[in-house]
Amino acid sequence: MGNLNIFLENKNRIGAALKEVKINYRPYDPGNYLYREICKEKDINKKFEDRFIELIYVTLSAWNMNSRGAKLSDFEDFKGSIKTNKNQIVNLSKYRIEKIREIEFEIVTKRLEHLFYKLKLVGKNKNNKEKPRLVTFSKTMHFLLPDLVMPIDRKYTLNFFYDNVSINPKLNLQFKKFSHIFKECSSFALKSKLNSKLDNNWNQNIPKIIDNIIIGYSKRR
Repeated sequence: MGNLNIFLENKNRIGAALKEVKINYRPYDPGNYLYREICKEKDINKKFEDRFIELIYVTLSAWNMNSRGAKLSDFEDFKGSIKTNKNQIVNLSKYRIEKIREIEFEIVTKRLEHLFYKLKLVGKNKNNKEKPRLVTFSKTMHFLLPDLVMPIDRKYTLNFFYDNVSINPKLNLQFKKFSHIFKECSSFALKSKLNSKLDNNWNQNIPKIIDNIIIGYSKRR
């Protein structure tokens, strides 16, 4: 299993990983452009307007959440689910991953768990079984709460932390992986002081910087 402490032990790895992403990771890809559009919106309440939820949906598609092994729910269901859970999401918007105190961590995790079970973001396969929620949930939450939640994917994140890309269909086990990664990233963010790495491209916030460190490190390795 991977451990983010390897970047604390050797700070040069952080710079090298982020340089790898800057040069070689989807520089003129639609997903990059759409992500920068997502990050322009700073008003949490405007993120529940139809236009922004549609932008989330399109960006998820650009990030391969509606192809291969992933499938988004119908847009109207997707939109309605987010709007229904607005209050819970807004309540989390005051937290930043690098500033969560230990006494707050359980509260934040419980609220994220509530959303994990309530949000209807993924569709079903041809056997009428729901696709795994873990990746789509993390990316959607990142777009809504970019300073709190890191986007998770199979290729880089799950490989880094678990040396495999499998996701158990049981929801409790999916959230267990999410909460483990969230805790590891929160602890790393607190110790690593990544504010100097912020930019207007892929490194728009601390959670995405952590994601990019993992991507860049994995690509170099």
